[in-house]
Amino acid sequence: MNDKSIVWAFGILFMAVMCFLMFNFFDVRILIGKTAEAKGKIESIKVRAVRSGYVQDVRYVFNVEGMDYEGSTIVGNRNGPQQVGNSIDIKYLVRNPEMNKPVGFYKRVPKI
Repeated sequence: MNDKSIVWAFGILFMAVMCFLMFNFFDVRILIGKTAEAKGKIESIKVRAVRSGYVQDVRYVFNVEGMDYEGSTIVGNRNGPQQVGNSIDIKYLVRNPEMNKPVGFYKRVPKI
């Protein structure tokens, strides 16, 4: 193998790893153990204005095997306005549910 092919092989491997991490939003926690999903509820929201519109600081709670866990995230315009009580899908590390991230938001339509 010559030097050029080694450089190309390393470059392709590097790009594959970067694509994997970008697909997972650079969250390397998924690389360190088995994960599971749970349903949670939004507990509180703080809305902040930013240059491109608004963001929401969302705090949520979810339950795993009878224990409650909390988390927080920043939600932008893409997920739409959230409300306290909305459901949220959480992906968490099985051996340590405190390591978690939201993977899905659901909008609750207000009753008229």
